Amino acid sequence: MSKLYQRKNSPKFWGFLIATFYNMRFAMAAAPEDLAELFEIIYKILLPVSIILGLFLIVLNGYGILTSEGDPRKVQTAKENLTSAILGLAFVLVALAIYRVVVTSFFDVTFPSS
Repeated sequence: MSKLYQRKNSPKFWGFLIATFYNMRFAMAAAPEDLAELFEIIYKILLPVSIILGLFLIVLNGYGILTSEGDPRKVQTAKENLTSAILGLAFVLVALAIYRVVVTSFFDVTFPSS
């Protein structure tokens, strides 16, 4: 641990502390005003990332099966990972359906058609 954090009487420590709270104040000012806005931000960021990641893992593990050169251990590992990637993507899509039902019923939000 740095001596900066150990010495609480140091001006550097207090400067660090003030800068941290100052940045937190701006982060809180930019925070969404209601719960529906927060859900919308999370939805717009995490949905595409999780779908792209799931598809990438499916392709990667399919490639692992193709390049296993007949090694049963490599084939088994790639098949297990492929199954996990497919199930993960399915869970994301089911969660998306549940999310749309819950948000539209409780917060009266309409989603644009994709």
